[in-house]
Amino acid sequence: MTMTTQPTGSRQREAAFVAQAAACAPVLERHAARHDEEGSWVGESFEQVRDAGLLAIGVPEDLGGEGATIRELAMVQRRAGQSTAPPRWPPRCTSTSPRSPPGATAGRCPVPRRR
Repeated sequence: MTMTTQPTGSRQREAAFVAQAAACAPVLERHAARHDEEGSWVGESFEQVRDAGLLAIGVPEDLGGEGATIRELAMVQRRAGQSTAPPRWPPRCTSTSPRSPPGATAGRCPVPRRR
């Protein structure tokens, strides 16, 4: 079986995209909790991501974008998500408390049933 690796130039381009996403992290982190709590529009984060050029990376080059691959887009989304995800995701149901979902027991999370 032959394994292929990502060309060096492609790895460097991916690293550059991820670095752009990492540069947005302070703004994303600063506002994420408030927007989650309020359910409000993430205007500051959107502007930061736009100004960093990240909205254009998935647009084909012939249309003025960067033409990023699916992998490159995924790596950028992964990095941006690290800035906005809750600290313990997915949540663990290790004990019951007033905030536990109905039916939770220590060490188990209830599985939601579809209606």
